[in-house]
Amino acid sequence: MDITNNLEKITYAFVIIYAIFITFEWLYSIKKGDHFYSQNDVKVNITLGLISTVLRILLKGITVKFWLWCYSNSLFKIETSVWSVLLLILLNEFIFYWFHRFSHSNKYLWAIHVNHHSSSYFNYSTATRNAVLNVFLINIIWAVLPLIGFEPIICLSVQSLSFLLTFFQHTQYNLKFKYIGRIINTSQHHKLHHAKNTCYINKNFGNTLIIFDLLFKTFVKESEKPVFGITKKTNNNNLFEIIFHEWSDLIKEKLFLRTKT
Repeated sequence: MDITNNLEKITYAFVIIYAIFITFEWLYSIKKGDHFYSQNDVKVNITLGLISTVLRILLKGITVKFWLWCYSNSLFKIETSVWSVLLLILLNEFIFYWFHRFSHSNKYLWAIHVNHHSSSYFNYSTATRNAVLNVFLINIIWAVLPLIGFEPIICLSVQSLSFLLTFFQHTQYNLKFKYIGRIINTSQHHKLHHAKNTCYINKNFGNTLIIFDLLFKTFVKESEKPVFGITKKTNNNNLFEIIFHEWSDLIKEKLFLRTKT
């Protein structure tokens, strides 16, 4: 279990790094007059990040036990090596791609995922604007990896580290990578995923890699200035509405209190 303890230390280190990057980007945007930040928006983002982090910590023990049970019942036991970890990273990306893609096409998954997209700003603090209820789904869906035969603690490490690294995609101050951008999901790619322009909707679903977007034809390059947020108007200062507004609409629809448009 030393890996989980080290993972916690790494997570705390990342939190400090996040705080530094958010602070410096905020100050730099003020200096440049770019208006990439809003104080109220940052408060909401960080609050959502804290809620999801607390949930992940509270559920970690249950997750590990569940994944250990899946591993004990797997048909194969895959020995941990450099090659198996590389395969695990690739499979982690594959699962993320399809889960993320379905989260944009299925109305119930979108109701969970939407709060990550509802901000009209895009900056490092947006990375902390987590889809709170996704914590429960991820623990279930990613269980397929130990069920295949990968060691649960390694699965948790790969999944957690890849999640932590996506923070650096959430910035408009990006370097243009000519070749690395064909493999890695850079901030150039990911900012378009957060845009509500018609040409960018449901594009660039990748986690840390962009290869599956290229493979499954969901990759897009920047062709016009991105406008961030979602097409539906919501109260972005009301935390309850941010998390549950889509669920409210779904319930009204089910109760026939709202006609479809």
